[in-house]
Amino acid sequence: VCVCVYLCMCLPMYLCVRVCVCVCAIQEELSRIINFNVEQECNIFQRKKTYEWESRYQSEAIPIPLYPPEDGHSATFVGRLVRELLLQTDRHSTTFFDSQSAWVDVSGKELVGTRMFALLHRSVATAGMRGVDRTLGFLIVRDLNDLVRFYKRQVIGGLKVLLEHMQAELNPTSTLPALADKMYKVALERTAKLWPWIAEGLSRVGQAQLLRRQLASQLNFACKLDSATLSSALEVMNASVLNDIAAHYRDPEQHPYPAEEKGLLPTLSPYLDTLGLTCPMLKVYIATDSLEGMACILSLFVIAQMPLYHYDKKLGLLMPNARSGGTDSTTLVVGVLTMLKQSHLSVTHKFIAYLAQYVRCQVVLAAKDSRSKDLPLEATNILVFLEELCKYGHLKRSLIHQHLPPYVLDVFAHGV
Repeated sequence: VCVCVYLCMCLPMYLCVRVCVCVCAIQEELSRIINFNVEQECNIFQRKKTYEWESRYQSEAIPIPLYPPEDGHSATFVGRLVRELLLQTDRHSTTFFDSQSAWVDVSGKELVGTRMFALLHRSVATAGMRGVDRTLGFLIVRDLNDLVRFYKRQVIGGLKVLLEHMQAELNPTSTLPALADKMYKVALERTAKLWPWIAEGLSRVGQAQLLRRQLASQLNFACKLDSATLSSALEVMNASVLNDIAAHYRDPEQHPYPAEEKGLLPTLSPYLDTLGLTCPMLKVYIATDSLEGMACILSLFVIAQMPLYHYDKKLGLLMPNARSGGTDSTTLVVGVLTMLKQSHLSVTHKFIAYLAQYVRCQVVLAAKDSRSKDLPLEATNILVFLEELCKYGHLKRSLIHQHLPPYVLDVFAHGV
């Protein structure tokens, strides 16, 4: 577009039209090439594959060549780009700072931030950004399916008796279990072998989710600059449809659901994705049956992981302890949030209730110990974890206040 404007100032009108047409054709061809490579890259994750001669982006007149892979993981350059992004934002060696929207290393040097995503957008255009985003989505689906299979095999299949006993002891969550300290200790010992695998899977999901969030932010920012009218129109349309859906669930008889036969939602969704008007944290990626006891197991997982971190008041983050082997805490929070979002909202509420119950147990135990004036480290970290969960999941803080007084959050989590 900038080329067209510049040349239109220098060339006669009939040449201007021809130049603009050529530039638009180049952009369409670039989008076709990128979309073709994205489609072939995503074949890795699909059972029903789209071969290159079947692709709707392929052309007999101008065929797109498919080069042999250069590594053992990626089929096209899109896959190599995605894996390089994952390498640069490695959850074991970098930390994500939400205030800067950037990943930094141990020395504090920014490795990936808003400038890098802006340069990436200039390099691969909107089609390339959407292709990277779509590939990350397939990676998330793969990891979530692996986690579900692992849960069914190891938890439901192997620890069903323990799970039922734990739920019987912890329910109702408004009370404190008898011999809580001993019960939690036994449960954590019995489930210790599960945590390394679950931690790795959830942190991978969280890392990909944060990258999708940054990609959407860059696309949305660019859209507001390049086409403010389109951006505003889609924002209003999106809000209107969401209000209609919310009204339907409040009163289904008076407010019908947006007609599916008209194809409104399938038509609107690609526009919202392209303009970055989506929130990856709130997406449902997989359709799965209700997983028995998932809120209880995830709460035990968080309790087991919290001793590996300490709260840094200057940074406002949970940082891994030295030589603990812990990953970036933000990826863990977002990974747990994404796993919860694949189930009914009641599972999230139950998860928060279980963690709050554990904190209340620690408050009681700390009150009995006259030598201790502070909560144990893992209980304080859980409070910070819950606040981060509400922030990234767009959950109200009042969900925590239903189980814990605000005083506990303000004083013990942040030292107000």
